Amino acid sequence: MNSDPNRKKKIKELCDQALDLDSSERKAFLDQACAEDAALRREVESLLSHEKSVAGFLAQPAWQHVVREMAKGQRQSLEGRQLGHYQVHERLGQGGMGEVWRATDQRLKRDVAIKILPPAFSTDPERVRRFEREAYAVSALKHPNIITIHEIGQADDLHFIVTELVEGLTLRDHLANSPLGWREAVRVAAQIADALNAAHTAGIIHRDIKPENVIVQAGGHVKVFDFGIAKWVGATIGEELRDATDAGIQTRMGATPGTLKYMSPEQARGEKLDPRTDIFSLGVVLYEMVARRHPYAELSEDNVIAALRSEDEISPVGAEGQIIPTALSLILTRALRKKRD
Repeated sequence: MNSDPNRKKKIKELCDQALDLDSSERKAFLDQACAEDAALRREVESLLSHEKSVAGFLAQPAWQHVVREMAKGQRQSLEGRQLGHYQVHERLGQGGMGEVWRATDQRLKRDVAIKILPPAFSTDPERVRRFEREAYAVSALKHPNIITIHEIGQADDLHFIVTELVEGLTLRDHLANSPLGWREAVRVAAQIADALNAAHTAGIIHRDIKPENVIVQAGGHVKVFDFGIAKWVGATIGEELRDATDAGIQTRMGATPGTLKYMSPEQARGEKLDPRTDIFSLGVVLYEMVARRHPYAELSEDNVIAALRSEDEISPVGAEGQIIPTALSLILTRALRKKRD
C-alpha cells in the first residue's frame, strides 16, 4: 500500500464512507469515487476485505455496526443464560440499540423477545436512559400494529427490554423473497400508517421507518418495532424524557439519528421535526414496494444527502411490471413532497 500520508487518509475516508452505505450502493460509490484511480480502488477494497462479512458489515449505518461489534463479546455467554425468570435461547437479530434474543418467560410459560443493551453501554447513564426511553415509548402505545412491551429489567448488570415474540419476516426480507403487487403494498403501508398515527397521537415520532423495522406476519399482519431513536414532541410524556439525549447521540455517533436512505429532508438538514418526517419515510417505503427499487438507489451517500436537501421533488414511480392507480400515485406524491405547508 502506498505510504503517502495523504493517500492513506484518502483511503480511510473512502472506506469510512463505504461502510455507511448499503451493500447495494457500495459499487456505484466506488465507481464514482475511484473512477480515475484503479489502484486507489484496489487499496480501498483490500481494506474492506479484512472484514469477515463485508456484505453484512455494509448493510447497516456505521453507528449500528458499533453496537453490533460491542455486542459480539456477550453472545457466547448469553446463549442458555438465565436473566431473572427469563431463559435466553438463540439470537434473533440486531436492533437499533442492542441485540435481540429469543427467550422463555418461565413464570408465564411463553416465548418472548429480549433486547439487550451491550455491556459496554451499561455503564453509560446516557445510553441506559436512551435504551429505557424506547421501552417507555412503546409501552405508551397500545396498538395491534405496534410491538407490545412486556417489561423493562436489569439482571447481572445487563439492561434489557422484554417484548412479545413476533413470528414473521421483516419487510426487507419479504421484498427480497418476492416483489409485492400494488394492492398488497397498500395494505402493508396502511397498517404502518395506522401504527404511526397512534404514535403521533401520543406525541411520539419514530424517526427510523424503514423495511428493516417492519415485520410482516403470516396473513399479512404488520408490526412496527424498534423505537430506539424515537422523539417525543407531545405533552403526554414528561419533559425529562423528551430530547435530552439527542445532542449527545449526534455528537458521539457523528450523524443525525436515523437511516440516511429513509430520512426526511428535515432530518437530512438537521431541522426541527414533526410527525410529517415519518410520513415522508413511509412514502419512501411505499415507493420502494410499488416501484421495486429505492428512489435514490443509484446515488452515493453524498448525493442522497444533496438530493434530500434540494428542492427537487422525487420523480414519479416508474413501476416495473405493474401499473398503479392514479390515486396511489397522488398519495405517493403527497407523502414525498419536500415543501411543507
